[in-house]
Amino acid sequence: MATALTLLAVGFYASAGVLFLALAKAAGRADRAEDRQHVETATSTRRKRLALLASAGRKRYSPLSHA
Repeated sequence: MATALTLLAVGFYASAGVLFLALAKAAGRADRAEDRQHVETATSTRRKRLALLASAGRKRYSPLSHA
């Protein structure tokens, strides 16, 4: 009887460990995806800001647009 209970306990803890590792792996994947999205957003914002600064000194309207 004690052997059966020991085997059940070992099986339970092994399956709990596997579940924990799977959840930790999924959480790590979600963190990496969130970090990647943050980098893409920052890059896009930086490009828009640089384009705006580059065009700040240029003429916005041509003489033909007021005709």
